[in-house]
Amino acid sequence: DESMRYIFSVLNLLLFLNSIYASTFISAVSDLVVDAVNDSAVSIQWNYYTMDGVRPGSFHIEYAVGLYSDDFQYIDSISVESRQSSDTNVLSLSYTTAQLSPSSAYRFRVIPVSLEGYRHASNPVGIQTLPFATLNWEPILASRLSIANMGSGFSNPVLGRPHLDEGPEVFTSKDSNDSLRFSDPPTSETPAIPSGRRGHSLTAIQGYVFMFGGRTNGYSCASVYKDNFNYGNTESGRYIYPCTSKQAEVNELWSFDLHTYTWRFLNTSIWNSAPPPAREQHSAVAIDDNLYIFGGKSRTFQLSTDGQIQMQNYSVAVHGDVWKLSIERERVYSLSSSKSTVIQQNESLIQTLDGSLDPTISATSDGVTPRKGLCIKNLVVKVVVDHPCLNQLRLSLRGPGPSTGSPNFFASGYSNEVLLLDQLTANGTGCVSGREEFTFDDGASSAVDTCCSASFKGSYRPMGTLSTFLGSSMVAKWTLVAQDMKLDTLSGSIVSWGVTFTAAPCFKRFSWTNLTSLIAADNAPLARYAAKAVSYDRSYFIFGGRDSKDRPLMDLHRLDIDTLRWTVLTPIDFHIALETSSAVGCSFSLTSWGLLRFGGYYRQATMTGSLADNYGNEVFVMDPVTLRWKPVDVHPWPNADEGTFGSTIPATRYLSAIVFISAAQLSWKNALPLRALYDEPSDSSRINYQGTLTDSLMIFGGFDGATGSVYDGSSGGLLDDIWMLRLSNWSTPGERFRQQKYLETRCGWRKSKSARSFGTESCLSTTNKMNCNFQDLIMLPWCSMNNQSWS
Repeated sequence: DESMRYIFSVLNLLLFLNSIYASTFISAVSDLVVDAVNDSAVSIQWNYYTMDGVRPGSFHIEYAVGLYSDDFQYIDSISVESRQSSDTNVLSLSYTTAQLSPSSAYRFRVIPVSLEGYRHASNPVGIQTLPFATLNWEPILASRLSIANMGSGFSNPVLGRPHLDEGPEVFTSKDSNDSLRFSDPPTSETPAIPSGRRGHSLTAIQGYVFMFGGRTNGYSCASVYKDNFNYGNTESGRYIYPCTSKQAEVNELWSFDLHTYTWRFLNTSIWNSAPPPAREQHSAVAIDDNLYIFGGKSRTFQLSTDGQIQMQNYSVAVHGDVWKLSIERERVYSLSSSKSTVIQQNESLIQTLDGSLDPTISATSDGVTPRKGLCIKNLVVKVVVDHPCLNQLRLSLRGPGPSTGSPNFFASGYSNEVLLLDQLTANGTGCVSGREEFTFDDGASSAVDTCCSASFKGSYRPMGTLSTFLGSSMVAKWTLVAQDMKLDTLSGSIVSWGVTFTAAPCFKRFSWTNLTSLIAADNAPLARYAAKAVSYDRSYFIFGGRDSKDRPLMDLHRLDIDTLRWTVLTPIDFHIALETSSAVGCSFSLTSWGLLRFGGYYRQATMTGSLADNYGNEVFVMDPVTLRWKPVDVHPWPNADEGTFGSTIPATRYLSAIVFISAAQLSWKNALPLRALYDEPSDSSRINYQGTLTDSLMIFGGFDGATGSVYDGSSGGLLDDIWMLRLSNWSTPGERFRQQKYLETRCGWRKSKSARSFGTESCLSTTNKMNCNFQDLIMLPWCSMNNQSWS
């Protein structure tokens, strides 16, 4: 009847409304969250709540071009298999899409798809891709190292500032009346900043760049900026040259701090280590964190009857010697205790490890002053604890710090405390019970007070800062304090704990060794300059250059660093790869991106270009796989100001020196955001923040063709500027991923036995006259990601 039909109609309506409610409100997609975006890709995340029991099998991804467009297009779909969270009613998903256009607007949405068909789409989310990341120049303003200002050595024992009393204050104690006086004013033997030069070498080792040799324009004799010595003077109407010293080839050794752009002159004579003879256009490579140099040339000037150098009369010496610079390096030490000790409820447990009682650590110090021996560069604390309610535990480490005693003497006790863990002030979760393993490290990605609620196994940043111990001596008392912060029936124990130190000499020693007499003379290369040098594993390769009569050489030699024996190899296709243009004096650096080339002099009868300049400042890159050169599009520095004299690109030059600086070599505690690669680059001309995110190519010095006041003009045109080529586009995550895959694909087969049977490692042969193909040689360090300068 009518009443029954009415009831059925109402029931059908209720069922229909219920289905709409279930699909619309109970099963729903959360708002999309943009996880990351760059110039060509975006990552989005979302949750899907399946309260109606219907689980979608996949999600369709759609996008529309423009922030207000509803013209959505399907681009991809993802399965929900293995994407379910611990909550069975929640699906947590993410998706990354690439191939987007820079500086463009898009809208994205996702649509769940089940066996019943399409369900309701998510609300769209709008994104704006970042501008295209560019490669650009940046001028660098270097500073001198001030040992006195940094309070190191004996210049700062009490007041926090250097002494200002009478007497010489020089870097080497041999020239001071006080053997305990170390300071750093500029002297004739200790310059403050490198002078302009050409033909020098730059080599990256242990986070520093080491510069050796070169032909320089000298150092001013002036004691103040406006001293007439700086500009020259006249005497009886005759012009007097500005007073300078070392206006020739030098054997100077400098280190450059990549974090702070600080130069430090390294006078190895204070360690009774005589440096190699002065030279320029030598080769230099790093092997096992030591520096090796070979060859080069220098001038020997004649003296007048009154002892003055006659710049117009000189002879040229070409070298064939091999030298090694030994650099003290970091070492790892540890203190530990495996004694399990109970932590009583509402009480503290104190355990101490004494570095002075450990024979290995105590040997790193003289036991008299913490200024000598090894200083801490990094430390990591590991604690294994067993407690029924870890959230009522407080852990801290006590040790030497900046205010725990005199810097000249070991303190009798230490009270510098760093908080490792205090769960009462952390995430407020309930009790976490059982055995947990903590590794406290300032460099960890997760913070201990926010990372976890159920388990602690891994590396965490402590709540305090362990870096307060840096620069201290390991020969100290290290105390772990474990406190149970609640009066109840629960108690636990410290199962084991320890401290791992990374230590380095407080003041590194650098010593030169002349290896020439130790190397077997047979098969030794001729003396030469301007040779190309390559290192791989324990081998030092020398190719080409010019001999003492200025004749070009096309031979190839390999020095085995372990056996100190030369092997003569037959070079194949070296000239094709390295002599592809008419430029000479180019600077080369092998990087994971390929072989980079900068500058050079173009051997042409007439000057070319709008500026009529035969010198270059272009950058090229060669793919080690195809051996093809291509130009690199580099943009000027966009933030030129008075501090950089308005320069936006380096001047044209040749015989410069370059070195590749990987972003992985720098380790600031606070990293820059990803957008610093794109549209928010950091001004890093005074301190290298940008280098933490961007691979860079450092350039120093060179010759630009100008003449100087010396007789033959050789003192002019020598540059002392520093530039960083910021490889921002190459350093983006997508480009790094693509380049790594390209490298792995091209290098994987070379490690197989079948590849070696084709002679891919013939360059490592100990048999003379074996063929060595240029591609096989360059692929050895490239596949090993051994970045290096080719001097």
